[in-house]
Amino acid sequence: MLALLIHISSLSQNPSALYQNWETAQDNLKDSDPNNDYTPTLPDFSFAGYHHGEAGLPSSFTQDVYDVTDAAYGAIPDDDVSDKEAIKLAIAAAEANPNGGIVFFPPGRFVVNDSSVDDPSEVIRISKSNIVIKGSGSGSGGTELYQIDYTTHPSMETSDWVCPYLFLFWNGEDSANNYITDVTGNAERETYSVEVANASGIAVGQWVELYVKNTATAFVNEELSPYTTADLYDPTNLKMVKNGVEVREIHKVVAKNGNIITFKEPIHRAINATYNWQINNFKALEEVGVQDLKYTGGFIWQHLHHQAPQELYPGEGKSGPHAYLSSSGWSGIQFNHVVNGWISNVEFSNMSQVAQFKFSAYCSALDNRYVGNPGHNYISTNSATGCLIGRNTDSTTGIWHGCGLNAVSIGNVIWRCDHPQNGSSGMEVHASQPRANLFDVCKGGFFFNMGGSTGALPNHLRHMVLWNFEGVSYQSTGVKSWRPNSETKYAKFLMPIISGLKGFSMSSEANQYQENESPGTHVDEESLYEAQLAYRLGALPGWATLGIKDKGYQVKKTRVYPNPFTLEIEVNHLNGAFKELILMDITGRRVYYQSVEGLNEAKVLPTLDQKGSGIYVLKLVGDITVESHKLIKK
Repeated sequence: MLALLIHISSLSQNPSALYQNWETAQDNLKDSDPNNDYTPTLPDFSFAGYHHGEAGLPSSFTQDVYDVTDAAYGAIPDDDVSDKEAIKLAIAAAEANPNGGIVFFPPGRFVVNDSSVDDPSEVIRISKSNIVIKGSGSGSGGTELYQIDYTTHPSMETSDWVCPYLFLFWNGEDSANNYITDVTGNAERETYSVEVANASGIAVGQWVELYVKNTATAFVNEELSPYTTADLYDPTNLKMVKNGVEVREIHKVVAKNGNIITFKEPIHRAINATYNWQINNFKALEEVGVQDLKYTGGFIWQHLHHQAPQELYPGEGKSGPHAYLSSSGWSGIQFNHVVNGWISNVEFSNMSQVAQFKFSAYCSALDNRYVGNPGHNYISTNSATGCLIGRNTDSTTGIWHGCGLNAVSIGNVIWRCDHPQNGSSGMEVHASQPRANLFDVCKGGFFFNMGGSTGALPNHLRHMVLWNFEGVSYQSTGVKSWRPNSETKYAKFLMPIISGLKGFSMSSEANQYQENESPGTHVDEESLYEAQLAYRLGALPGWATLGIKDKGYQVKKTRVYPNPFTLEIEVNHLNGAFKELILMDITGRRVYYQSVEGLNEAKVLPTLDQKGSGIYVLKLVGDITVESHKLIKK
């Protein structure tokens, strides 16, 4: 048996103490003793995605179908004539139906923007809920939308990033959502309720925005600690100083008790009511999507960051009058003020910017691909909450900014996205105050090609989690998340939480990370998002297992706590599946043994001397199951 245990232990038993800490905190919230409750290091990311991850994307629909090739609309595939007006007519017909509709494209190529006949400044807008743009597949014999020409904006020659996305899902709401009431009580991060001045204008089931924007020096200092404005380039021009600390979180109200409102999702930024937090109304489109098609742009030149294609404008420098061609000219799909929307099974190529979730929440971009000529940006969030960008692949030499996020994005998950590891592409973290976002089981580049002007830095504030990431950085060892100005005026990340990082190693200098668990070796909890989702729902839903090599992935149901421990360890939810409990020190020496055959719970009281502080592994052994839990003794 001992030989068997040693063999099993060598087969990648590396449980995450960070995850165990999070799990224990969740368990404690469920008991009746409030003294056990504490805030875990990790945020809870399990609510990210379409319908909070509780349902897969729609595969069938009840809405009426509006075929763009019907005579009433007039699109003709494969004739190289613009179908933009026909598409707009089909969308208008679907929007006239109170139940919405499926705007359907049969097989073939459809031209969606041709400046010889179309107004290139005019977008194809969807302004009602329950409208789905659906093709006949993204592969051979499917549907292709071909954007011949770039979109235009009056300021594009001086601001190269402003060319609009051609397909815009937007209800007309602007960024200033309507005020409802003030927040009057403090709240810790990862809790669910807030006290407000007057809850009469808030209804259960309503979407609201938890919002603050405040220039108080103490607030700015709190956000940047342990760094200060002096650690950033040109501190007097920092947007955070001039415009204020800004947080936007979108939540669904699930309960109201007097002036206490409770959200479905946890709050990711602690609330100090003295900084004038407020609750705003959040009006959004719902159940809108794009799926099952190719989207081909016209960006066919070598991409140079914020610079015109030299094949067309040789010698034109950075941010010249034609840099918009590279930066934003061919921008595809944007969701603005959308909840429960999706982009899935779309093959993109030859784009400047692919897709963006802006001022949106709990949307998903799943199973998309990028081929052809790489451009500026892949799929990202912009001031979004709880969106899931997952299982997306860049099959080129590398889009400059891979999947990622920017602005006041919070609680978003970049999940199982695959990018080149050749140093030409970095996951996007574009500054302007993102917080508490997760990069989960992704491949590519990190801490370079991230984006963000010097005035918008840091790239990311607290609680960015980099989980089981594999890839490259600007160097292979001693990588700094917060690079001093003596090295570069860019690249500032506020002490990320890192677990299972492979491919490069972090600097050991002070304040370069909050945690750096298991460097060089992935932890057993392959995906943090999946583990947290399975914990919350009781099992991993079927939609989340698609594309995972180990289809049998299950989160551990056994609970081992507290972690760290002092004198005793509680073990429950054994369900009679184990026979033996063994506690080993870091060298593999057994320091405690207990039979647990037939038990559902056990109490471990190891006899450890005062020098016994450190890392231990608690191993549970059954006939067909072995579990390991990494523990820390104070």
